[in-house]
Amino acid sequence: MIAGLPPLMMLLGSLLLGRLSQIIGPKKCLQVIGLGIFVSAVIIAFSTKVILIVVFRCFLYMFYNGTLTVFPVYITEICEDHNRAKYGCLSMVFLPLGNLYSYILGSFFSLKCYSLLLAAPAAYFLIFFFFVPESPVYSLSRGRRKECEETLTKLRSNKTEKEIQHDIQKLEDTLKEKENAKSGNIFQIFSTKELRFAMVLALGPVLVQNLSGVTIVMAFMAPIFNAAGFSGNYMSIIVGCIKVSTITLTSLVVERTGRRPMLLISSIGTGIPLLILGFFFYLKHINSPLVPSIQFLPLVCIVCNVIMYALGLGSIPMAIMGELFTPDMRAAAVSVVTAAMGLCIFVTTSSYPFMEEMLGIHWCVWLYCCICFVGATFIYFMIPETKGKSIPEIQEYLRTRKM
Repeated sequence: MIAGLPPLMMLLGSLLLGRLSQIIGPKKCLQVIGLGIFVSAVIIAFSTKVILIVVFRCFLYMFYNGTLTVFPVYITEICEDHNRAKYGCLSMVFLPLGNLYSYILGSFFSLKCYSLLLAAPAAYFLIFFFFVPESPVYSLSRGRRKECEETLTKLRSNKTEKEIQHDIQKLEDTLKEKENAKSGNIFQIFSTKELRFAMVLALGPVLVQNLSGVTIVMAFMAPIFNAAGFSGNYMSIIVGCIKVSTITLTSLVVERTGRRPMLLISSIGTGIPLLILGFFFYLKHINSPLVPSIQFLPLVCIVCNVIMYALGLGSIPMAIMGELFTPDMRAAAVSVVTAAMGLCIFVTTSSYPFMEEMLGIHWCVWLYCCICFVGATFIYFMIPETKGKSIPEIQEYLRTRKM
């Protein structure tokens, strides 16, 4: 249960920081998040009481989920139609890279040094992000057209002045379509058919992403490997390297292959290794004589699971999330989706120890396998291809498509 408390704070991070980004802008909100992560990590490093460690670990999760809420919005608003998914997926590389960073540090350093080293990337971010421009969409929505023009000129230096003005006009037209462009809130998400449909499409892949067992695989990877007879810490580092490499590859090819095919392949490919892994733990549960001869199977299954997960589910849901909503509703909608994600992580992390004790690890793994296959069915029948489409084109599709 204690392991599940910090993920519960992700709900607050999504709603609170998502709203804050609408008020002060994505850039300033991300700076607040970076400062919060830095301060929380430093306090944990020097804490001598367990309660302080738990409390500020909760704050870390809150700010972490705030990043997942605000950063996809920022990426969507600074990118063009042809490179939106590429940079959205590329930004997701830093999640497994952070996991790998923590796996390596956790194997060799004390809690104090470990926490201080976790604060180092946040310090670098605060310095670096000071020089990053504000979202051009936010600047334009606040009437700062000149600032928007300067930002687009920096971001799209290969374009002529005429092309920059055309891009600004497109942004203005999109903002003018919504009378409440400055006041989108959570309750308005369900006010129109296209918003409700967009919410279903955004929630589907994110729920599959976080209910597919990845939270358990990452959080309990070392014990799972130890249970299978491997060195958990070193295997976790190897798996982390593989995950980073695969998500990097995804970011390079997603604009060519499209979002939908990669999500579909990833969902099916994530489920199959879990199906096989469940059989291994079932054989181990019944003390089958076959277990010693297939001791390598958990390593193969988890590596395949991580590769297939990183190929699509690990990054694309966050990338397409920002594409489905208009600028006025984007922050509020992403807040709801990431809050749901936090709830999923809380449920899976909190329930896994009890489910493992009552049902056995094999039934837990099979349950996550079923979720992957259900998710693949949802993606096949529901998720549209957004490759190369502008935000207005996606909105037109949502208006005309029947649920």
